[in-house]
Amino acid sequence: MNLTHVSLVEADPGYLQEHIAAITRAPDLRLVGAGMDLFGALSSGSRGAPIHVLVINASQPGMDELASWMVIHALLPGAAVVAMLQGPDDPGLVAAVAAGALGLYRLGTPRTRLVQCIRCVSRSVVDYDECLLARLKYALAQPDTALQEPSRKGTGLGGRNALGYPRASIGNLTQRESQVLEMLGRGHSNRAIASHLFVSEKTVRNCVSRLLAKLELASRTQAALWIRGYSQDPEPAGES
Repeated sequence: MNLTHVSLVEADPGYLQEHIAAITRAPDLRLVGAGMDLFGALSSGSRGAPIHVLVINASQPGMDELASWMVIHALLPGAAVVAMLQGPDDPGLVAAVAAGALGLYRLGTPRTRLVQCIRCVSRSVVDYDECLLARLKYALAQPDTALQEPSRKGTGLGGRNALGYPRASIGNLTQRESQVLEMLGRGHSNRAIASHLFVSEKTVRNCVSRLLAKLELASRTQAALWIRGYSQDPEPAGES
């Protein structure tokens, strides 16, 4: 069995022990570090063990700032991230998604959900708590959040999808770009997309860059959320 190496950052001692217990009970997960801050978790880890998934409480002070997430990505460039949040009004929610967290876990929900979330993101699959996702959709529609609403200029259509993005421009994508966008929405990595479509990772990266420009989005996470919102919309009257 291939073990997923997990590092845990949790400032609350009670939550820290509960999450350690949940992770260590899972036969396919290996806890390689845990602490009340990032550097504590890393210093307590197994020397030389790669970290596949970082589980971090995004409610901690400073985690609502993208600079904090940049530090995480610099220290752990290959790790997928599960952000733990207090609830839908947590100020760290939008920043976590903007920074590319693949998993959103709501503190207080069953620990089995946390384990499931870790398993999903270890496979590059997005797993968002439904309550947090609902709040995120609202936040994305507001112009003053960290994930700025894409401009509607040049779209030619006034409608929006369920996430507040322009419905406009999916018709502007090529067939290949549409395929890549659909797989982004499922949480697949560039490598997985390249393997599925029998193309190189460089081709996928270029394709992602083009579709982001066409959809006026800033990141692959926004693209994944965009296509989810688009697919949830009924077709507006007068459009085929």
